[in-house]
Amino acid sequence: MKINPKKLGLTLGILWALAILSLSVYPWLAGKLFDAPEKGTMILELFENTYPWFNHTTVGGALLGALFGFLDAFIGGFLVGWLYNWLPGKK
Repeated sequence: MKINPKKLGLTLGILWALAILSLSVYPWLAGKLFDAPEKGTMILELFENTYPWFNHTTVGGALLGALFGFLDAFIGGFLVGWLYNWLPGKK
């Protein structure tokens, strides 16, 4: 069975970008709904250290973080799919 590396990369890239965007909005929602803005900030600090120009306090910074996350997951997914197809299987 072969895996399409582009489709795997796109799928993982889209899911990871949506996860980053969702986690960027969470502290704002927690502050508005539960009066607990410190919830979820540890993972955002990790994202800020991993992806340049990611800043969850601005919309532009969150979108740039999602873009970098998409590229990161797309490249990783593409390489995993390519490596899976390249490795020999059972005959």
